[in-house]
Amino acid sequence: MDENRNMYREGANLFGQLRWWGLALAAWLLLADGLAVFFPTIGNALNMGTLIAWAVFTFMGHAQFMLPNRDRADDASLMQGFIWRYAGTLILAGLSGVAIVVALAIGFGIENEGLIALMVLISVGIVMGTVLALVGTWFPGHVMRDAAGLRGALKRGPGVFFYVIGHLLVSVMPLVLLTMLFFMAPSFWGYTTRIITGEGALHLFGLATNLAAIAVSLLGNCIMVVILARAYERGEDRLSGLI
Repeated sequence: MDENRNMYREGANLFGQLRWWGLALAAWLLLADGLAVFFPTIGNALNMGTLIAWAVFTFMGHAQFMLPNRDRADDASLMQGFIWRYAGTLILAGLSGVAIVVALAIGFGIENEGLIALMVLISVGIVMGTVLALVGTWFPGHVMRDAAGLRGALKRGPGVFFYVIGHLLVSVMPLVLLTMLFFMAPSFWGYTTRIITGEGALHLFGLATNLAAIAVSLLGNCIMVVILARAYERGEDRLSGLI
């Protein structure tokens, strides 16, 4: 329990250090939500922009946590490699989770859309957690300029698998569920969480809901960064025979 509290403490501290990056990401997320109302045809571009924005924030988290006194002139070049690693990992994990559900739905003849949507959420979550536990140290390793790359992450993975899975379940999953609650609960009372209504008017309840959900998501992301950074250190110590 003490280690889990430390994860929250370190994650919250990192969140504070990245507050300006967090504000920039929040501004983009709110802007993208509004633009989707007025320009529905650019949805794919907005989604890609959101993925890149999260990748940039996550990179800054790893860089700030692992190398707080680094030469920031190198951030731009490191960030480029980090973005494609981050985006590729998330897209592959997401597609794999969806493919599993499609196969199950076809195999068992499942046609209920609500059940399929729930299965997709669960499947993507399981696949994402498994991928992060196996190769998630690839991200801090890149920031630390680990020449072994993905191969090094795969070597570290078995030794830190349950460490990462355990902390993701205890420290990050509650925040993921809380974020989902922010968006799902209002619909039971007939409220929308869009910040712009169909008539183009500002929806204050949707704005407040989105801001709260974004804050929780940013904190969860910072805690995940801490977990993977600690896993990288543990994995390196284990490979070096220190533990």
